[in-house]
Amino acid sequence: MTITLPFREVLSWTTKLLFASGVPEPQAENAAEVFTLASLRGLGHHDLSYLPQRLGWLRDKLVNPQPDLRLVSQTGGTEVWEGDGGLGEVVCHHVTHRALSLARSQGVGYAVVRNSNHFLAASPYASIGAREGALVVVWSNTDAGMAFPGSHTRQIGNNPLGFGVGVGTSGLSADLCLAYSSLGNLNTLEATGADAPVHWGRNDRGEPTTSAQELLAGAVGPIGGPKGLSLALLGELLTGVLADGPTLDQIATGGGLNTHNQMVLAFDLEAFGGREAVEARVASLKQRAQAMAENQRLPGERSRRASEEGLLNGVLLSRSVCSALKIWSQQLGLDVPEAVQQLSE
Repeated sequence: MTITLPFREVLSWTTKLLFASGVPEPQAENAAEVFTLASLRGLGHHDLSYLPQRLGWLRDKLVNPQPDLRLVSQTGGTEVWEGDGGLGEVVCHHVTHRALSLARSQGVGYAVVRNSNHFLAASPYASIGAREGALVVVWSNTDAGMAFPGSHTRQIGNNPLGFGVGVGTSGLSADLCLAYSSLGNLNTLEATGADAPVHWGRNDRGEPTTSAQELLAGAVGPIGGPKGLSLALLGELLTGVLADGPTLDQIATGGGLNTHNQMVLAFDLEAFGGREAVEARVASLKQRAQAMAENQRLPGERSRRASEEGLLNGVLLSRSVCSALKIWSQQLGLDVPEAVQQLSE
């Protein structure tokens, strides 16, 4: 069962929950934007369903509600930041805007941050950049959730990444991890009892399996085998190594608390012929790709359509998410949206 809330109401409720949990209001607003944009996609994971976990981290002082985001080094078009154990949604939002600022002055901007936390998903940050007239690439390393090819133990993060450029029908984007499945998606499969493709990974005995539960006990492999592993290692270089942050086994197990690193690379479209011209090229690229795809969906299209519909008609939230956030609201002394109050009763 789901409930639909206006985008602005979800944004406001999320901001209040984070602010009441000790996050300064401007940073709470930034993180709330990330959660709400992610929820517009309608995927059911890597969205507001993760907010109760984040609120628990803040309550239990596992992450820093008021990080000292400190500039470590810079050149004309690059910046390295210290994340000070802040919420990933706060920290990565910050470096997204830093990369965009650098791109506006230099044409291309790269900002990287160390000692962050789980950043939710690449899509919200990429969409913020696309909205600002940039092509943005976002990448994070993570705690080990993926095996090396042929193995069945977790040895490297699935190191999610994404990109975005353009808006509306001229927009092109993708959001993916470098394993055959994210852990969030495996949890969804386990909850629904759906099978996974047999090539995704192995159980804890090293045997191929279609059971999401067994894959969670074992490990999924990298997409394309050695090629996916190569990209995951590139992610380690662009995030952890360049930031002098944790990589591979240095990232804390069980969620990587305070040891994730993110990078944002932004290209200002004005430096490449102007925003209007570049977005027209993107639209042409999409049209030709769709003509060759024989009605197959391009990456990011379903999420784009869902996001556009959500902005108009409201964000779909599950009953379980609403119930969990209602409990947190009561604990923090906050009101909840009327529709949530009625649903829960």
